[in-house]
Amino acid sequence: MKALSEMFHECMPRLKTLFGSAGVGGELNAEMAALLEEARMLIVCACHLLTDECEGETPAIPESVIHACQAGGSPHHEACTASIFGFINVLKSIAEDQALKATVHPEDPRLSPLLAKTLLWFFNRWGAAYIFPSFEEY
Repeated sequence: MKALSEMFHECMPRLKTLFGSAGVGGELNAEMAALLEEARMLIVCACHLLTDECEGETPAIPESVIHACQAGGSPHHEACTASIFGFINVLKSIAEDQALKATVHPEDPRLSPLLAKTLLWFFNRWGAAYIFPSFEEY
């Protein structure tokens, strides 16, 4: 998770710059499209690591995540928790930035509907287990 978080932190400034250029005209070029796809794929990978499919099951944090982040005071456990927390905050920031720009410039191709859909998919799966968990399962 730490590696994914670091990769997304490297991608974020370029993504914010891309969102900042929304509304100034111009077409989506190959470099921009690659950046949007890179961000989307990092979100997809993180989602599969941090969550399980919620449909037909009780949403729960995967055992591997619980084990990796259990309180134990070791640097590994704290680093795992910090990387997940940082990644979620970055995703919230990206989602907010894109949503704000999309309300002003809804037709701009820099504001990828596929990236927005992927963010919603992530937060739907993540929120069910981490925000609204069934404490009976833990």
